[in-house]
Amino acid sequence: MSKGLARELFPEAEWGYSGGVSLVGRLSGNSPKLPYWGYYATGKTIPGAGKAIDIFSQHYAATATTSGIPPIGALVFYGPDITNGFQGLEGISVGSGKVFIAPGKRTDDRNSLLTTRIVDVTGVPSGQYLGWVMP
Repeated sequence: MSKGLARELFPEAEWGYSGGVSLVGRLSGNSPKLPYWGYYATGKTIPGAGKAIDIFSQHYAATATTSGIPPIGALVFYGPDITNGFQGLEGISVGSGKVFIAPGKRTDDRNSLLTTRIVDVTGVPSGQYLGWVMP
C-alpha cells in the first residue's frame, strides 16, 4: 500500500514502528487494515485500528460463526500466536473457502515480513480459527 494512501486511512503512529523505523503502508502485522481498506473503498466503515484480536473481541465475538464457508466479503479471524506477534489475524473472504490475509508481525527485520496472499480458510498457519462474520 502506498504511504500516501496509508496516511489517509490511518495516522502514522497507528501503523507502528520497528526500531524507530515507520511501518506506514506495511500490511504485515497490520492485518485489520486490509479488510478496512476494502470496505472503505465501498463507502462502508468497519473497525480497522488496533490488534485483530481486540477488534474481534470488542465487535464480532458474539456474532461470529465457524460453521459453513464464509461468503465473499466476510471478515475472517484467527487467534493470537507467535507468528502474528500475539495480535491475532484478520482477513477478508474472497469466496469458495479462500481468504485474503496479510500475515506476519510489525517488524522491519525482513525476516518476519510476510506478504499478502490468498489461502484456504482453514489452512492459515497463524493462530486458532475463530470464525467469520459479515460486517
